[in-house]
Amino acid sequence: MDVVKALIASFPKTADDNSTSSPLPVVITVDKVRLSVKSFVEQGITIENTRLDVDDVTYSNDGVSVDKLFLKVDTNVTDLVLYASLDDGKLVIEELGVENIDSETLQNMFMPKETNGSTKVEEKPDNKSTSDEINPLIPTEVELKKFVATLLPRTYKTANIDKLELVIDEANVDVVKILSNKKSAISVEKYKINFQSDVGQIYIDGKMKNNIVTLDD
Repeated sequence: MDVVKALIASFPKTADDNSTSSPLPVVITVDKVRLSVKSFVEQGITIENTRLDVDDVTYSNDGVSVDKLFLKVDTNVTDLVLYASLDDGKLVIEELGVENIDSETLQNMFMPKETNGSTKVEEKPDNKSTSDEINPLIPTEVELKKFVATLLPRTYKTANIDKLELVIDEANVDVVKILSNKKSAISVEKYKINFQSDVGQIYIDGKMKNNIVTLDD
């Protein structure tokens, strides 16, 4: 990873680096891409066993298509697995797994310590985007067939969390509606939440359609 950083830093910078450039007016096809990265540490996170496999990639000035994409990353804070494809502006995620999340390590790394003083929250500008501004290389629709997230057991204040699992089946996201701030941009056919601790257990089974969250169980 240090070699990659040094290589990127060696490229000359121009005044147009921060400007938006148009896609290349060419069509590029790649049959197979295989990428692996040696273990490295970045911002306190140890990245191990990184593997990327991509089959049948086509790039043009009006879009990108990917027949198959597989990504696997093992870290000391979570294990990530992704199976996906991209065609005609639609990203289909067959499976996305974010498992064995070490929330204690993440909390210590990214969340500030509690203090008696007040913390000033910086207000972000309201950047309103419309569908006309969407880059043709960005997916306009996302279909998530399977999502699984699990949390490693931990102690939070006085409670012992034994299990926290979130499973989502058949979720659809309309990116154009989200950017246009329209309703019914996200639908979920089925979701499950399983939470177990020494202070109680919670099990939720439901769905979300037309901006209505339904609890079936």
